[in-house]
Amino acid sequence: MGIKWKDVKLGVSPLTQNIYIGKIKPMGGSDGLEVWTDKSEDKTNDVLRAVVEWFIYLKEYDDKSKFSLEANGKEYTVSFSVKDLGETNE
Repeated sequence: MGIKWKDVKLGVSPLTQNIYIGKIKPMGGSDGLEVWTDKSEDKTNDVLRAVVEWFIYLKEYDDKSKFSLEANGKEYTVSFSVKDLGETNE
């Protein structure tokens, strides 16, 4: 029996601020809260590394350096810049 990818979620724990991969289920009620039913160990560093690699490809192939998303009635933007290791800030 394989993984049912539609049941797998990548999410942030509001308690630890760690990123996990796993399964969740609604807690019931009208507040929309969910609970992890099965999750990985902390994947925060792995996920952040993947995001940086994604930005590198975006910059190299599409010359883009920003990503925006809307949530909770606000727009959030993440910027990415590249600096050669030999450069100085003079």
